[in-house]
Amino acid sequence: MAEVETSLKQAEQDKKNLAVDTAAAQEKLSAAEELVEVHKGDADAQTFEAARLTAELDALQKKLKKSLQDKHEWLDEMHRCKAEEERAFTQNETMREEIENLKNSNSRCDVKIADLENDNLRLNKLNAKLSGHQNTRQKIQHHMQIKRENDALKQDKLSLQKYVSCLP
Repeated sequence: MAEVETSLKQAEQDKKNLAVDTAAAQEKLSAAEELVEVHKGDADAQTFEAARLTAELDALQKKLKKSLQDKHEWLDEMHRCKAEEERAFTQNETMREEIENLKNSNSRCDVKIADLENDNLRLNKLNAKLSGHQNTRQKIQHHMQIKRENDALKQDKLSLQKYVSCLP
């Protein structure tokens, strides 16, 4: 972008220089025309000088047109670059917003995953508790323990019934 601005400044400076050169050439041409009037006797020399100055003026005008054309091309390029920069900036901002939204969504998903993992752990513990032991030997041992407890409770019940029946 700096190169474009530098080239643009250079083209404007060239334009000013050409304008000054054109003005100088026109002054020279005017001076030459006055010289022609003063020195009619030396017409061939004056005609040659006028032709030379006219050619110089034409060359300077062509150079000025070329500089103006270059200036317009650089301006067009500068406007195109500026538009591209604005488009890229807008796209960058859109992407930043999208990234922020995705980060928020990711955070919410992390929280949901943690909650679901906790629920899963709780349900696995509950399932293990409700389903009992998975090992057959452990099941048998557990079943025998429950039978012993049941028998002990029956004995307690019978003894309490005897005690209650003995009461007057």
